[in-house]
Amino acid sequence: MRLLRVPAESSRQIRDAVMADFASHFPELEPVAVALEIPQAGALDVMASSREGRLALISFHLEAGPAEVALALARWDWVTRQLPALSVLAPDRRLDLGVDPRVLLVASRAGREASLLAAAVRRPEIELFEAALARAGETTGVLLERAAEPEGAGRPAAALDPLLAGVAPGAARSLARRVIEELRSRREELTLTPIEGGVEASAHGERLGSLIITPRGLKARRGGEDLAVDGDDACREAARLLSGAPAASRAATGLDPAMTPLTPDEIEELERPSGESGARLSSRPFVEN
Repeated sequence: MRLLRVPAESSRQIRDAVMADFASHFPELEPVAVALEIPQAGALDVMASSREGRLALISFHLEAGPAEVALALARWDWVTRQLPALSVLAPDRRLDLGVDPRVLLVASRAGREASLLAAAVRRPEIELFEAALARAGETTGVLLERAAEPEGAGRPAAALDPLLAGVAPGAARSLARRVIEELRSRREELTLTPIEGGVEASAHGERLGSLIITPRGLKARRGGEDLAVDGDDACREAARLLSGAPAASRAATGLDPAMTPLTPDEIEELERPSGESGARLSSRPFVEN
């Protein structure tokens, strides 16, 4: 049977074709919400989550240009500020609120300006996909592929903290970097020294505690306290613990509004590869509830 490409008429047509076989196009993701209204940024087409709990924000467009990239950034910004509240959308899975959501733009055509802008954005990393509708007889599906980066675009190199140069890549190292940056912003006189499997914190010659990567994840240790670090709140609490604040004052202190962002390379470390990316054809209908 002959396969013919047909032009897309609307972003909704592209969305429906992709969602008809979502698991084939994005096997690492599962939708948790559709048409999520975002103040001053319209409706986010799909919010999905990985098995590890990392969110993915997916938008569909007929053509993707700089305006669509800017819109995706506005939606991402709102979502990152609402992460705890949005966890109710996926009550059956534990969302990882310590990891930046992914941003995926799917369009029939991604313009060069959009690709250049997406490549220049350090946080979040924007993933561009091009979708082509295909028809075989009476069946219409979609071919989905990553958009090629323009020549010479290149993403900014992500710098790895020298303190963690000897630590194996992974989620624990990414969380450790966040705690380290938070510590540096709290106490200028703090001294951080690399040790086997982590970092030791001290001030004025006095050892305060350590940040250790164990087989069970990242731990912050000080005196008799042993804190598991597995998300935003734990990163902040670990910084308070290691910066020398006593337990009573830590309990009375509110959460800090600022957190150090993950670099694109570290975000990639948190994702489990799901196989080679490529074109896939889907044909099952998508019914939106």
